[in-house]
Amino acid sequence: MAILEINGLDAGYGQIDVLNDINLAVEEGAITGIIGPNGAGKSTLLKSIIGVADLKGGEIRYMGDPLDDVDPWELVDLGITYMPQG
Repeated sequence: MAILEINGLDAGYGQIDVLNDINLAVEEGAITGIIGPNGAGKSTLLKSIIGVADLKGGEIRYMGDPLDDVDPWELVDLGITYMPQG
């Protein structure tokens, strides 16, 4: 079972589209890395999961439940955090 599922995610910042049609499934117990060059959208993907980036389409589910109505500070109780570099 996927603990985190992302289906058809479109996200960005205001008028700027960064992610288009992203799909990802992270299985429970798996170690998953997101790699890519600068500007590829890695941070935007993580910010989408925690509700900081603007979601423009698609869905993000954690343990089967949608995250779109969960406030960023409530995610900590679910064990979801984001620690930016620096």
